[in-house]
Amino acid sequence: MVLAEQNTLFESLINKVESYPELEKPLRDLLFKGKEIVYVVGVRSIEMALMLGLVKRSNHIILPANRIFETLLYDLLLASPAMQQNRIYDEALKEKNQFVRDGRRYFLLYLGPIINGSGNII
Repeated sequence: MVLAEQNTLFESLINKVESYPELEKPLRDLLFKGKEIVYVVGVRSIEMALMLGLVKRSNHIILPANRIFETLLYDLLLASPAMQQNRIYDEALKEKNQFVRDGRRYFLLYLGPIINGSGNII
């Protein structure tokens, strides 16, 4: 729900990402490829991402700053024209509805017994 609303924080974040195109490659590697990015002092793109609060440093590894920023950046990069012309993007859109539909069904199957008092309580 938070990501569906426009606010000044998100507008600022999007403007910064667009203003600094060197941020796109490390963010794309981090979010889409799951590539582990090692923090090295002086790497301009990483320093910029840290300064803007897009990522955080944990044990000399760069991670998304939080889930909201991670999702916003993921959606922003997916919405780029270059990504939308990718075959993987088209396939992901086809499979998305199936995942959501099946995911809901399995979640409800898991949740039902817990709500009714006969489920797996740990």
